[in-house]
Amino acid sequence: SQAAGIFVAAVEPDGPARKTGLLERDIIIKYGGKITSSIDDLHRFLTEDQVGTQIPLTVLRAGSRLELEIIPEKASS
Repeated sequence: SQAAGIFVAAVEPDGPARKTGLLERDIIIKYGGKITSSIDDLHRFLTEDQVGTQIPLTVLRAGSRLELEIIPEKASS
């Protein structure tokens, strides 16, 4: 079975993902311990009450599994 996950196509230079160490071509497989198989999953998990809170992020990078910590920021409108 093919591994589910979200392919990271681009990372904003000053965004929370960059500060976390997330890189282009990483594949996000878990957010806050929950499996993320689509961007819709990620949007469902990203709630207002998580802004400013450290959340574990599991990614695949070049075949290796990494554990990162991300602190979601309020979306700038």
